[in-house]
Amino acid sequence: MYFSRSRDDKRYTEKKNKSERARRKKDDITRLRNLVDLTLNLDPRIKRIKQEEKEAREAKKKTKGGMSAAEQKAKAEEDKRKAEEEAQRKDEEEKVARAEAKKAKAAAANAAKKARRQQRAADADEAAPP
Repeated sequence: MYFSRSRDDKRYTEKKNKSERARRKKDDITRLRNLVDLTLNLDPRIKRIKQEEKEAREAKKKTKGGMSAAEQKAKAEEDKRKAEEEAQRKDEEEKVARAEAKKAKAAAANAAKKARRQQRAADADEAAPP
């Protein structure tokens, strides 16, 4: 670290100090990264985990590649057909639910009308002289 008295010298030394800090930080990060990489390469647990992941990827490739193109196409068509049937079934269920809701609403309206007619009739009977 450099110290100075004049403004220009202060700016110059600050610039130098800043670049020196940046260089040292970069060197430290590189050193640390190398240390971590070395540790990961030497650790048998990490090697075992990487080997297991590699074997899993290869097994997945093997099972996926095990199906022929015709089998894959047939499976895709079957999945598509099932999805279409499911969508159609949901549409039908929604239609039935809407129809039932409409019937219930109409029944409630009719019951309300009937209740109003009965009330009017009862009011008319009370208002009529004997």
